[in-house]
Amino acid sequence: MFSSIHPTIRTAQAVCALIALITTAGGYLELSNGQLSSAAAIYAEIANYSAMLCGLFYAVGLGVFKNHVRTPTVVHQRLVDGLLVVALVIGGIVHLTSEAVRDCTSINSMFIGIHGKGLFSCSKMTTGIVLTFVTAALFLVTLVWSYMAASAATPANEEEPSAATTMGYAEAGTPGLKADLIDSEHTELSAKRLHTLRLARRSGRVLQLVTSVAALVTTVAGYRHYYTGQYVSVSATTTILITYTGVVYSFWQVMAVESFQLCRAPKVASERFVDGVLAVALVVAGSVFTTSSRVKNCDELNDKFAVNHGSDLFRCGAMDSGVVFSYVAVAMFLITFALSFAYGKSADVARNTHTTTEDNVQESQA
Repeated sequence: MFSSIHPTIRTAQAVCALIALITTAGGYLELSNGQLSSAAAIYAEIANYSAMLCGLFYAVGLGVFKNHVRTPTVVHQRLVDGLLVVALVIGGIVHLTSEAVRDCTSINSMFIGIHGKGLFSCSKMTTGIVLTFVTAALFLVTLVWSYMAASAATPANEEEPSAATTMGYAEAGTPGLKADLIDSEHTELSAKRLHTLRLARRSGRVLQLVTSVAALVTTVAGYRHYYTGQYVSVSATTTILITYTGVVYSFWQVMAVESFQLCRAPKVASERFVDGVLAVALVVAGSVFTTSSRVKNCDELNDKFAVNHGSDLFRCGAMDSGVVFSYVAVAMFLITFALSFAYGKSADVARNTHTTTEDNVQESQA
């Protein structure tokens, strides 16, 4: 029964996380030149964003487009679900206990009296926190049910769906490739050329991970702590989330696909599409961030703020580094995008054949 509603739960996870992300960000009102956020809110946003990506992976990637020929093992599904439950609970707690939420009404009253407008939307903050815990509960449901489904399986019903299938996604079996098809495909892409392209692709993924992490860290580091958090802007938040997406995707490729082979690589066309979208998104993020007043007028804003408050708001050098690393990350994603054309259609067959051989070896050793 659960297999039929599992995609619905995954969809609910993605939708709930998205709404939690929007309401959490909306709880911090935009002023003339940005919005006063907090480290707790940024962490909660990233936790919900991660949950949204995971839910979309199952609901859309596996449930609709079927970009992968097999899903991650049940063990690794449990691991990700468990990590997200912990991350979301921590995100909800740290945001709930943060100064911005705890003293929301009093801070708003003070700023309204001085500046004529408040800093926060207390109701949106509360909604974001509640939905963060709801999202954590939804991931806990899929985590607990995976154990219940596994315990229900017995040796007597070996022909019934496996634990992976009861989770709603059947793990694909060995592709039925005829010998002549394999031979003909391998003549198009020699083993030596395939090895070279695979090495180049792996190196590109590692460089994507390094540059995306550098862009994320330096962008966040560009904002000094002020009052309840950091005085960030919409362009900075956009850049943070997009570079974080690059980190998650490249980390998944390097670790889950290449290193530990928990998942088979997506089809070449799918990789090409994702690489292209991320490259464009990073260009947009870098351009928006570069043209923002925070980056263009960083020194001027710091000098003006220092006169009134005796300290700086921004680290201009870190901001500039974030912009540079964002554009370098674009180049890294364009490299793998170009390599996808060098691979060609026969790469899908070669990958399947390579993974099938490994599966057979693992089965024989089991």
